[in-house]
Amino acid sequence: MKKVNVVTVIPEIVDPVFYYLIVESTVNYDPVTNLTNEATLKTNINTAITNYITNNLKKFDQKFRYSKLVQDIDNTSDAIRNNKTTIKYQQRMTPVTLNLAANYTLNFSNALEKSTVSSTSFVGTDGNTYSLVDDSLGKIKAARTTSGVVDSPKLYLIQTDGSTDQGTIDYTTGKVVLTNLHPVTISDGTGDIRFNVTPDINNSDITPLREQILTYDSTDATSITINMVAETII
Repeated sequence: MKKVNVVTVIPEIVDPVFYYLIVESTVNYDPVTNLTNEATLKTNINTAITNYITNNLKKFDQKFRYSKLVQDIDNTSDAIRNNKTTIKYQQRMTPVTLNLAANYTLNFSNALEKSTVSSTSFVGTDGNTYSLVDDSLGKIKAARTTSGVVDSPKLYLIQTDGSTDQGTIDYTTGKVVLTNLHPVTISDGTGDIRFNVTPDINNSDITPLREQILTYDSTDATSITINMVAETII
């Protein structure tokens, strides 16, 4: 009877993994042909960016297209000459238990630019404050910070085995593996550590896989940054 049984499909329900876009755009415009003031033009550009995200992302299997966003910004007004826009995206990791070492894996699922990994700050086991960074050689390290800024020269948290390696990163696949991460407290008072990465410079598109969803955090003022540059040609 087993040979003729109907195959049973057992569904598996998994929680979505959210990526949060971080957009910074420097917009050059001609104030002479601008039919509004700079503040209004800036607001309109912000609306164009949020409309792109709302209309093209926030769902499964929705890919971020860099060229489309840049085009939408340029098309906001005839006064815009060009824009230089950089993209990062963020994944948020909630430690299993604070003040307890554990292993974590984050999958950014896209090729990443080297030396662009950064995290929000946490207090390490030695009482100092650190952020996670990559060393451009495939290693993740905890670098000491002051007021959220990595100290220069960098001072790394030393592990119990004497190394400064906190984990590894595969720049081709975007896979980050953290080993024995031991945050005592999270500096900003939230329940998660936020990791920002930059897509590989040769392809600024972002392709989420399976349960991954691209969106943005409307409550975070740093999600969209617009710098206006008046450019009058005489």
